[in-house]
Amino acid sequence: MAYIDGAGNTLTAAGEPQEIALQPAPALTGGGAATDYPCVAVPSGRFKTVALVVTTPITWTSAGQVTAQLYAGRTAASASDANHPLRGAPVNVGPSGTTLLAGTYLLTQQDIADLQSYLPCVGVRLVFPSAPTAGAASVYVDVAGD
Repeated sequence: MAYIDGAGNTLTAAGEPQEIALQPAPALTGGGAATDYPCVAVPSGRFKTVALVVTTPITWTSAGQVTAQLYAGRTAASASDANHPLRGAPVNVGPSGTTLLAGTYLLTQQDIADLQSYLPCVGVRLVFPSAPTAGAASVYVDVAGD
């Protein structure tokens, strides 16, 4: 069985290591403080890691902590809804302040317990202390083969 990411790319078969981009990456500016990265199909590997890759530093006006939270469902979706509920508690990403510097921020099963469960489709919600004023990022789910 092949898996399709949010951009329509065909991925490798289940059980093979792969990185799935939760695309298209939404614009962080011009919206509210919460940004949903699309819920896409993931293979059933037991070891999953969420990688937030900030390519341009993300800035916002109200000092505070950026958080990430998983959402899941049986089908792909562009945002969390009744069929794709948020899972577990939000976890902190990076330092508290008004900027998230360029770099890669990893969230593992120790950070998000639901990453060790089989979830057919997953997405990630990022919540900023206030609406971002600048920046760009992508979110990936890395799945190790069993």
